[in-house]
Amino acid sequence: MALVELPEPQQQAFIEALMPLHAEALRPGSRPAEPTLTPEQIVQRLREEVVHDDAAPRPFSDSVIDLASMQTVPADFLATDIGTPQDAAQHVDALRPGERRRLFIGARWSCVQLLWRSERGLYLLFAGEQPGRTHSITRRALERLDAAGLLRPLEDKALVQRAVDTLADELALPN
Repeated sequence: MALVELPEPQQQAFIEALMPLHAEALRPGSRPAEPTLTPEQIVQRLREEVVHDDAAPRPFSDSVIDLASMQTVPADFLATDIGTPQDAAQHVDALRPGERRRLFIGARWSCVQLLWRSERGLYLLFAGEQPGRTHSITRRALERLDAAGLLRPLEDKALVQRAVDTLADELALPN
């Protein structure tokens, strides 16, 4: 709240309103455990969401992923040939279910696979590296990640070339 320069009285009022909610949430047995959703149920819920065309575009901070909340990306991983917003939109449009990418998410690079995209392409669901781990990302957030060089193709080298490079690196290391 201090980072967005929220006045002190409003900060205090918010905290006071939040305290009873936290107390209730932390009380043992105060609410039944929510069942774990299957991927099919997640996709069904995403399909049932209604997006109004007349709604004003939300600022990026309201997206599922906020670049400002990410830790610093090592400079070695940043692209120097960052494209335009139009390039980013084309890259996101070109994504098809089943395709895999490297994505900087959760303060680290992850290999993800596109599982599903909404009919209008506003929401995308990616499988993470760990079983059962998914990432729901808005189109706008993904475009911003791509424009910042944080959505990259997997290794461009062929499998055999990567294996040869790995073997050469291992042989070069002293035992």
